[in-house]
Amino acid sequence: MKSEESNQSDLVSINLIDKFLKKSGLEHYRLIAIQGDASKRLYYRVISSDGCYILMDASKDLMSIQPFIEVASLLSRHELSSPQIFEQDIQAGLLMLEDLGDDIYTRVLEKDRSLESPLYDLAIDVLVKIFKDNIHGALPELNSVILNQGVEIFAKWFVAKNIDKNDFETAVDELYTIFTGLYKNLKQLKSVVVLRDYHADNLLYLPKRTGEGQVGLLDFQDAVMGSPAYDLVSLLEDARRDVTEEMVQRALNRYLTALPTINRQDLMLSYAILGMQRNLRIIGVFSRLHLYYKRPKYLQYLPRIWGYVRKGLDNPALADIKAWFEKYNIPTS
Repeated sequence: MKSEESNQSDLVSINLIDKFLKKSGLEHYRLIAIQGDASKRLYYRVISSDGCYILMDASKDLMSIQPFIEVASLLSRHELSSPQIFEQDIQAGLLMLEDLGDDIYTRVLEKDRSLESPLYDLAIDVLVKIFKDNIHGALPELNSVILNQGVEIFAKWFVAKNIDKNDFETAVDELYTIFTGLYKNLKQLKSVVVLRDYHADNLLYLPKRTGEGQVGLLDFQDAVMGSPAYDLVSLLEDARRDVTEEMVQRALNRYLTALPTINRQDLMLSYAILGMQRNLRIIGVFSRLHLYYKRPKYLQYLPRIWGYVRKGLDNPALADIKAWFEKYNIPTS
């Protein structure tokens, strides 16, 4: 076994991986690390005479293994392109997955911007299919408790550093109360599977497949049952790449045209609420990655995310959140 990464996990993990792959029938292989993002999971491309595979090492995030397997199976049953699971060792936190390639949306669009419309059309079609097929799973509900956990991250890692410490607890309690009241509006739309990290870095272009299957799906182990607006916001208010207003409107119109039973006003209200919650959570997460984990690369995304927040604060439906920012003089950049 030859490794091409200089800073892999410890020797114990490598030995477990070697045993796992040999038990899976791969005696000779190369293991190439794939650059990850902010999770504790590690990914490798396994190259052997039998073909290429992806190894997921979730040994430091064991709780994510079973949800990943269940959601992958759920999506596959509805002919969506989640990676096939060939081998698994749940106790060790190891999965051998189908290799869907390297054509991440972000990478493809950097090479050819003319593909943006067809790629985003396909991404919307996946969300339409999830709604039309009424895909349901034994997944947690995206309720006020889970949503306010995201607000808590924003409070701890951003608000706490930008407010008088004597006002902190009162301010955060007020913010929870405002959001909890807003969440009641989310029940106007039926609950569907929400993948939660549905954005350009987690979507693959698979042009040899057909229909919605042309979108490879990654990073869905945190899926929940919740508002269909959530994945729309994830896609169109992308923390890592700019999506033009023209593309946003095209995508929303495509979604609503395909689903005429959805009330536009209800959808856009949910979109605004979840967009604000999600963007504040991401600001908290990226601030934590910088301040606690010493990973400053995430700071480059904050101006874009704050742009989404400032736009959201101008929405009359979020007037109470805007008033909260102003009351406590919380910066919006």
